[in-house]
Amino acid sequence: MGGRVRERAEALSANDPKEVEMLIITQEPWHVETAAQRLLSLAEAAREQFGGIEGGLLLLPLGEAGPKRLRPEQDVLADAGSVADGLGIHIAGAAPMIAAHSGKPQTVGFVVGPDGAAALRCPKITPDFLEGFSDTAGEDARSLI
Repeated sequence: MGGRVRERAEALSANDPKEVEMLIITQEPWHVETAAQRLLSLAEAAREQFGGIEGGLLLLPLGEAGPKRLRPEQDVLADAGSVADGLGIHIAGAAPMIAAHSGKPQTVGFVVGPDGAAALRCPKITPDFLEGFSDTAGEDARSLI
């Protein structure tokens, strides 16, 4: 971190630690089958390394799932929401899952907030491993759960 940025962050932290937001980027793999346990493990590791991570954003790599091991979108988002709510963080990621609106396999991007609620879902508009190209726009996740 540059000197001026570090000084500003330290000054904000000294005055009110909640004013400092944190972006935690991980490349550790996660799998939709064990999403709750793995996401909790990743978030706890970040908390141990960085201290208070409340209000921060945990940015995940693309989650893994085999074609025969996909889970419903609602279940994956509920797992991520449970971890986010428990630790007071945002979680953003994407993974192959059974899309809520179509019941078909699709890679879906998501953000869940520190209250555990899904704030955003956005199906990928790229070749999915089963469906080929899809043409869908971002949707407010609350209407789908």
